[in-house]
Amino acid sequence: MLLKVRNVEFTGLELSWMKEKLTNSCEKILEHETKVKMLEESIRQANFELAR
Repeated sequence: MLLKVRNVEFTGLELSWMKEKLTNSCEKILEHETKVKMLEESIRQANFELAR
């Protein structure tokens, strides 16, 4: 398979590699978003405890 995008050609192997990299990046983003949400919840809980 050959894909041409704006005068650049990609083979099937290159596309598979790019898809894998994007998938890995998306997984890492989701992991980081989860960590951020956990930290936000910890901060909310700490603020709640301090307000008591």
